Amino acid sequence: MKTIAILILIVIPVLIFSVTRTVSLDGTQQYTSIQSAINACSNGDVVLVYPGRYIENINLNGRSITIASRYSQDPLQAYIDSTIIDGNLGVSIKIESGENAVINGFTIVNNEQNQNPGFISGIGGGGGIRVKSSTALIKNCIIRNCIANYGAGISVSSNANATLENNRIYQNRALCLGGGLLFSNGNSLIFNNNHLNSIYDNSAAAGMDIYIGWMENYPNTTNIVLDIGSRELTEPDNYFINVAQASVTVNIAQGFFTVIDGDVYISPDGNDNNDGITSLTPFKTIKHALQVIKSNPGNPRTVHLSTGTYGFNYNGELLPLSLKPNVRIVGSGTGQTIIDGELNNTFFAGWNMEDVYVSDISFINGRSNNTHPVEIIDCSDIELRNLIFSNNHGYLTNGIYLLRSNEVILENLTIGNTNFSMDVEFKTIATYSCSNVFINGVISHDNINTHINCNSIGLYFDYSDIILRNTILCNNSATDAYLILYQNVYPEDSDKNLDMSNVLVYNNNITNCNWAFAPVYLQNRYQSMKINNCTFAGNQGSGYFSAIFAYADIADLISYNPQFTSEMYLRNHVWNVHTGQYVDADVNIRNSLFRTGSIPADLPNIVTLTENVFNGNPLFLGTTTDTLSISQPEYYFLSSNSPCINTGTADTTGMNLPPMDLAGNHRIWDNRIDMGCYEYGSTPVSIINPEYPPLPDQIVMSIYPNPVYLSGSKGSYAFIEFILPEKAKEPPLVEIYNVKGQKVKSMRLTESYNSLVQKAGLSNQVKQNGEFYSTVWNCKNEGNQALGSGTYIIRITAGEYTGLKKIVIVK
Repeated sequence: MKTIAILILIVIPVLIFSVTRTVSLDGTQQYTSIQSAINACSNGDVVLVYPGRYIENINLNGRSITIASRYSQDPLQAYIDSTIIDGNLGVSIKIESGENAVINGFTIVNNEQNQNPGFISGIGGGGGIRVKSSTALIKNCIIRNCIANYGAGISVSSNANATLENNRIYQNRALCLGGGLLFSNGNSLIFNNNHLNSIYDNSAAAGMDIYIGWMENYPNTTNIVLDIGSRELTEPDNYFINVAQASVTVNIAQGFFTVIDGDVYISPDGNDNNDGITSLTPFKTIKHALQVIKSNPGNPRTVHLSTGTYGFNYNGELLPLSLKPNVRIVGSGTGQTIIDGELNNTFFAGWNMEDVYVSDISFINGRSNNTHPVEIIDCSDIELRNLIFSNNHGYLTNGIYLLRSNEVILENLTIGNTNFSMDVEFKTIATYSCSNVFINGVISHDNINTHINCNSIGLYFDYSDIILRNTILCNNSATDAYLILYQNVYPEDSDKNLDMSNVLVYNNNITNCNWAFAPVYLQNRYQSMKINNCTFAGNQGSGYFSAIFAYADIADLISYNPQFTSEMYLRNHVWNVHTGQYVDADVNIRNSLFRTGSIPADLPNIVTLTENVFNGNPLFLGTTTDTLSISQPEYYFLSSNSPCINTGTADTTGMNLPPMDLAGNHRIWDNRIDMGCYEYGSTPVSIINPEYPPLPDQIVMSIYPNPVYLSGSKGSYAFIEFILPEKAKEPPLVEIYNVKGQKVKSMRLTESYNSLVQKAGLSNQVKQNGEFYSTVWNCKNEGNQALGSGTYIIRITAGEYTGLKKIVIVK
């Protein structure tokens, strides 16, 4: 009774002295704008708004008040529909200064004309309503056609509290997180169980309808109860409802979209009112296809993109889009299927999900200040294959960004043709705290940024486990930047390492290495990094070309960069701030060629040098003919007089080398391996005499490792590589069978190494005598489930050519 009496004493004065201030556009009420009425309010007052379109950006400015339409007096839907607050590409309502507010009975928009402005300056969160460090009751509102970087409909953050009652939130667009609603670092979010809300058909890079993450009170649970959602759900699906570092329950009674449990088809000339289930009746937008296709673990479905260009001004595509778990997105080929950011938007994001596959698409003209062209965060089982990135730039990258993700395959990618002079990063691929990342067949080329604060322009690997194969970095230019950075310094990441082979780094121009200690900077304080059969040549700059910190095992390397003072520096006596002591690291360098006469080291006594060539000249093929340019990869083939021929490591046991060189030739030829990424005089694997008709089993493939050990800490994977004698009439098909003859997996290989080089504009004729294919298989079946131990048969078919080989998987 005492508590009730105190509450009465507090509430009655507020009720007695509260004032209702009325607003109408026609001047018949006290005020003609909502903001002017707010400015006259005291705590507890009510702003009553008459019908009309109020083009305003409302800020409560610390006042704890109620803002209501005539619906609060007479609950007719017409009052909600006709009382509109239009933020006009600004935040419609800001509640962010400690207020306790009620918003009742409005239609709230800020992008009625569905403009595509790209980054929304000043709208970090909340296009419709932003709630920060405050408490809000939002009820009886329609929130639609709003745009923001985060939480386009409603954004609740910074220890705020929000209660939602009888709202409809739809067709809003966030350029990053939370299309309809974002709740991040908030205190409480309550969905009224009696007056249900509906949140559906929104768009975002992550959390198409709702994003909830990074809760201060985690693991307290947020209960999402909706009348209508984009689909009926009983738990977060990390597509419509995306959750990170939060506990969430879900109960959505009705789905707005009819779900399709099968493949769907899209064409820029299609129609989202079609059924989408055949190529003759395609949908029009990728967004709609992803909304309706079912996420089916164990039986993934595919979104097929036909030839054409997808973008806002082409087919109304709302970018960026969220990837969807257990769904494949497959284009018609990098020259046929194009997604155009139109210098306003980036492309795809995957947050907190498993089993995503994207292939055979070109991404062009992407721009964003707060998303990456393609970003993968807190994900596993990701495959990105056969993609072109051209003239893109997002937040820190112009290609792919990986954070805290596991089991990732990046294969057959070209990332380049981006020219900026701005204080931005140009990382083509960036990984942070990732495990089991397999990068195979990547070309980072022709990226230019001359701004002094551009510190990366290539591959950037932080605290990650990386296997890097068959990769080229060339013709890039920056003032002070890393071409390749790998670092691993934290004890919790001691099991992670770098293993790189067949990597060619040439004709890059880093004019002033100051912040970036060296263009190639590799550091692991716990394991020996593996650097095998790589070529670093023809790069321009000063100082050290490469710097090796702590442990490394280097073999068969060519390092020839005449403009640099020194080819390599070994910092093998490194202070570890985490352990409070120095790391004295062994370094082993063997069978490698260096232009300079020595390799400076902190502790030369623990550096082992074996059969190296110092003060050497590799005599590249390009130096013996005037038909090759330094911008072409074949310039760096070995000429017949090269000292690198047959001087590589005599015993390659345990090196985990690819069986083929970067061009697809036999790696070990004439009984000895060569230095560098190209093998001199070697014939391509499986080249057939063109004078004779093809016979069965004429494709000879290499598979490594073989056997594959499922218990390995590096994940289960196998590289499958082969050469075709000529360009395939149709893409080669790789099929894997168990010993019972049952097919467990098939992969269509649409890009060869040769086609990648040609599409990057590096050479028209990289190799006359065959097409080199290399692909990574994660030892999983078509449903992305790990296969058991046993013997499997790999079959390759390309026109009339076929090949068979066994692979053994061992637990």
